[in-house]
Amino acid sequence: MDVTGKATRQKYTHPNDDFVQAGDLYHKAMTDKDREHLIGNIVGHLGGAQKRIQLRLTALFYKADPDYGRRVANGLMLDVKEVDRLANLSHEVGQRLLLRQHFRRSNDRQLCGADWYSY
Repeated sequence: MDVTGKATRQKYTHPNDDFVQAGDLYHKAMTDKDREHLIGNIVGHLGGAQKRIQLRLTALFYKADPDYGRRVANGLMLDVKEVDRLANLSHEVGQRLLLRQHFRRSNDRQLCGADWYSY
């Protein structure tokens, strides 16, 4: 392709992150009834999960929309302050904390490749 005139490379910036679309869907597109059904379904399905899984997923919902995360946390009877704290951690810090917790629970078990994908 021939280019005439001034040309430059510029970093493409977009305000979107992994949570904007989910937050917009929850906050802008859903009705109150839709949100109630969504929260009820999530709470129903996560109710039997391990607490660490509940906290991790609820923190992701909180990142999409704080109301979304709070309502799921309340439905699962989780500490909303803990969910907020987890939601505001960087990805790298969160991964280190999860691995540290994993090692504490399984001090005599070696971390195999499959375990890495479960966190």
